[in-house]
Amino acid sequence: MNNEMLSLLTTMKISSEERLARLKYVNLTEKDCHILKAFQPVIKKHAEFIVDEFYKNIEQHPELSLIINNAGSNVGRLKETQKKYLLDIFSGEYGDSYF
Repeated sequence: MNNEMLSLLTTMKISSEERLARLKYVNLTEKDCHILKAFQPVIKKHAEFIVDEFYKNIEQHPELSLIINNAGSNVGRLKETQKKYLLDIFSGEYGDSYF
């Protein structure tokens, strides 16, 4: 785990117990993790399209674009982050590096 991840976990004060509690809140089982991972190849193949469509929708709402711009970000940067997040969701691994 790199220093950036450790720093984020420390800043957010997410302990192993808290991480497990969060997974429990969404009722994520080991079976669910295996199912999500099984879909990873399909998601990976279509991730760019999925993210592009998501942001096409976002750009139809000027108030959302304004929030993005006011936060000092841009759609191009967010697309890369969203794509990584999407692929992480389907990794089947939800440990400290995921959080």
